[in-house]
Amino acid sequence: AAEQGFVPAQTTLGKLFKDGTGVEKDTTKAFDWLFKAATQGYSDAQFELANLYDEGIGTTALPKQATLWLQKAAHQGHTAAQMKLAWRYYSGQGAAQDTKQAMKWFNKAAEQGVTDAQTMMGRAYLIGEGVEKEYKKGVPFLTKAANSGDWEAQYLLARCYHLGQGVPKDVNQAAKWYLKAAENGQADAQLRIALLLQQGVGTKKDQPAAIY
Repeated sequence: AAEQGFVPAQTTLGKLFKDGTGVEKDTTKAFDWLFKAATQGYSDAQFELANLYDEGIGTTALPKQATLWLQKAAHQGHTAAQMKLAWRYYSGQGAAQDTKQAMKWFNKAAEQGVTDAQTMMGRAYLIGEGVEKEYKKGVPFLTKAANSGDWEAQYLLARCYHLGQGVPKDVNQAAKWYLKAAENGQADAQLRIALLLQQGVGTKKDQPAAIY
């Protein structure tokens, strides 16, 4: 199938040669098959090819080429490519640092339900990083990520309710999300829920439980 130009088969074969799964490991063949599939517009292959260029596997390490192929895959909605591209721009590793570009790609991944991206976008709107500071835009992203179990989003959402940022002030909701974040090991949330328990604010006063 790969020889006949079936791009999913070409991509799979490229991955097998890269990892040495079921075939003898051959990074040059891995690169060749993934390049064939990538140039036919297959986003999975474009993402895998970007990784080869990044790591110098089967080819010379070329960060600019890696970025180019990540962009091609990301534009097709490949969430892993969108996330890798976003982190690339955010960190300045492999591409010139560009926080606005980073948030553009985090946003696209967030819209497709990627929890880490939702947390990043929520946080960005709270502090004005790469986007205009706007609490009301941050809260929906944080809510989605918090409901998916992300402890950072849970903590940030709790603070929004605690301080009335982007939502009406609601100490009960704040306590709820501080507790969830605390249960997931978030140290600041553990401190805040302990203080709320001691004060009996937003939750039933419970002195023993406050020794979290």
